[in-house]
Amino acid sequence: MINETVEWYENNFKSYIDKHAGDDLEDLIGDFLTHVPSGGNVLDVGCGGGRDSLVMKNRGYAVTLLDASLNMCIAAHELTGAPYLNMDMELIEDHEKYDGIWACASLQHVPYDRQTKIWKRLRDALKPNGVIYASYHYGTGFKVEHSKYYFTTTGDVISAIIKEAGTWDNIEVWMTKELIKGREEHWVNVFALKR
Repeated sequence: MINETVEWYENNFKSYIDKHAGDDLEDLIGDFLTHVPSGGNVLDVGCGGGRDSLVMKNRGYAVTLLDASLNMCIAAHELTGAPYLNMDMELIEDHEKYDGIWACASLQHVPYDRQTKIWKRLRDALKPNGVIYASYHYGTGFKVEHSKYYFTTTGDVISAIIKEAGTWDNIEVWMTKELIKGREEHWVNVFALKR
C-alpha cells in the first residue's frame, strides 16, 4: 500500500494542496520553532505543497523539503523557493544535519514494523538538542482511505517506538482534534528532543 499511497499524492497533489491551503498551524509551528535555533536548518518530511515550510522560511529558517511525490516537491519548491529532496523518507541518511525535523501527518504512512527504523534515521539526521515534531491519526492498527495507507496509534504506543529508536531528553505526547468534512478526527502529536 505504500506505493499506492505515493501514487495517490502524485496524482491528486493539486486537490490535496487546495484542500489544506487554509489549515492554520502557525501556533503549532511556533511552538516547534521555540526548540530550533534562530535561522536553523529544518527538514520538512512529507512537505506536501509547502504550506508549513513557507511559514518557517518566512520566519527566517533554512528549510529543506522532502516528499516521495515529485509533484508535491515541485509545488512546494515553487511556493517557497526552498531546495527539495524527492525521495522516500525511509532512505534518509543525513547525520546531525538538521536542528529540527517537521513531520506533520507524514510518518503515519509508514507501517508499524518500520516505525522504529524511520525514527532512528530521523534521530540520526538531527543535531544534538534537535527536535522532531510528528503527528498521527489516533487509533489502534492501520486503515486505508482513498488508496492511502495510515498507521494509526495511541500516545503509549508511539512513545514506546520513539524510546526504542534512541535516547531523548524529552518526549511530549498530546491529543488534539479537528473537524474534517463533518467528522471529528483525533490526532496524536509528538515533540521529541534529542539528547
